[in-house]
Amino acid sequence: MALTEQVQVDQRLPALPCAVMDRLAEQQGGKPPWPAFEEVDVAGLAESLGCPVRRIDSYPDLCETLDALCLTLADRTEPLVIEVAVSADGEFRP
Repeated sequence: MALTEQVQVDQRLPALPCAVMDRLAEQQGGKPPWPAFEEVDVAGLAESLGCPVRRIDSYPDLCETLDALCLTLADRTEPLVIEVAVSADGEFRP
């Protein structure tokens, strides 16, 4: 059975808790108390350290990648960074 058949995935969930905190601060008319890190390229950093990276830009590609990776987890000997492109929701209602 494929991963996508076993697990219900809510595509609306933010990838990072910081994204939620950013939006809450925005709703209050302020800025979050931490700096933004748009200039940090985590995938590039991982690649520079010899870690393989997969870039995903669609939900079907993510499901396909995770399904394939799950089959190899027991035998994997190296890390893998999966970079998933997401867009922010226009509205945030906690």
